[in-house]
Amino acid sequence: MSQVYKFGGSTIKSADALRSIANIVLKAKDLRVVVLSATYNSTNELEEIGRASKLSLIDSEELTQSFFDKHTVLCDDLEIGEEVNSFLIDLKAETNSISDKIHLNGALSPLLMDTLYSIGERLSSYILFSYLKKTSANDSIEFLDSRDHIVTNSEFSLAVPIFFELDKMKEVLSKDKVYITQGFIGRDLKGNTTTLGREGSDYSASLFSWALSTDKLVIWKDVKGIYQADPKLLASARILEKLSYEQAELLTEKGAKVLFPRTMQPLRERKIDLVVKSTFYPNESGTTISTSEHKGLIGITTRDHDDKVVISLLGENLFKVIDEENLLSHLSSKGISHSVYENFDHCFSILIKKQDLKDVVGVFSKNFL
Repeated sequence: MSQVYKFGGSTIKSADALRSIANIVLKAKDLRVVVLSATYNSTNELEEIGRASKLSLIDSEELTQSFFDKHTVLCDDLEIGEEVNSFLIDLKAETNSISDKIHLNGALSPLLMDTLYSIGERLSSYILFSYLKKTSANDSIEFLDSRDHIVTNSEFSLAVPIFFELDKMKEVLSKDKVYITQGFIGRDLKGNTTTLGREGSDYSASLFSWALSTDKLVIWKDVKGIYQADPKLLASARILEKLSYEQAELLTEKGAKVLFPRTMQPLRERKIDLVVKSTFYPNESGTTISTSEHKGLIGITTRDHDDKVVISLLGENLFKVIDEENLLSHLSSKGISHSVYENFDHCFSILIKKQDLKDVVGVFSKNFL
């Protein structure tokens, strides 16, 4: 069963975390591509370098030094400093060159920022590649620059892939290799680096799965799967074992932050299963998204709306489940101000004050989950 793996930045915080990722990769069967995000908080740090470059090259150089020092320590902890040293030097020089151009222009152009952002993913993926090459006897592992294969338009910071170009990937990438590559980044037809939008690495992984027609995409995160509700708001929230593509899209549309909204589209087109699992609990099954639906109520989502919050109950046949009048009367009796925001067969939402969020989640959970 061919598959693509994707590891998010929240799982790449330390040398031990990278060792865990390497173990997962080496145990995988029929693995085609491993897609990596930048190490934890790196994209934010690169954005800070860009902002500083506009005003002061001295400040940007200090931030750049700190950024690369962090990765040098990571490489030293993994005992691959020698293998990665020249790559680090080249990327640092590229970062400084981008800073010079930003300072000269006096503006953060989307084109330059996309090139700057790409440094994070290129660095993390090369570190994992180097560690795998040094510590395993697997000769099939190769480093891949995703920009050579994820071809996009020139809409910098939110580029749109050109699927006709992506479809050529199958003819180029060997079935006998495991490619370590980057999420989030691509390249336009003029050769400029582009990005797919913040949190776009999940989308990158789905594009690789689509292009190679794999059976499965596994997205490894720091959570055990997709929960009925945010565990920070509801400690008793359970993991959803399965969802349909449409149900997963509904969750992301209504505020669930586990997946990037565009991730499902390529997978649904080619009926590729998506599994969300935890890097820290690799033997647990997680959540599988496919053509199979979750029966009954799906869960609770929240999303900000100006200075208030929209809280939604999602599921099938909600008109049969929710006694709207009694529910709203109960909230009123608890002194919770509210107004109905959406009321459909698959989604019931109310608008509330932020300070009432935990109480309303509790009411929804007690009555429906």
